[in-house]
Amino acid sequence: MLHREATQDEVDAFLKNDFITLSTITNTSIGTYNRKRIADIGVKYNGLSDEKRNNL
Repeated sequence: MLHREATQDEVDAFLKNDFITLSTITNTSIGTYNRKRIADIGVKYNGLSDEKRNNL
């Protein structure tokens, strides 16, 4: 398996980031493809320094 799906807890934690604003999308309406992307991006984002996170 190359990519794993993010768990609901990982999705919830990712969506709480300051740079994300939800309007009509809820955390339960995120499909498989985006859950895989969240799992990949979440690991990378958490590995960034605070300065790089602020620049992002």
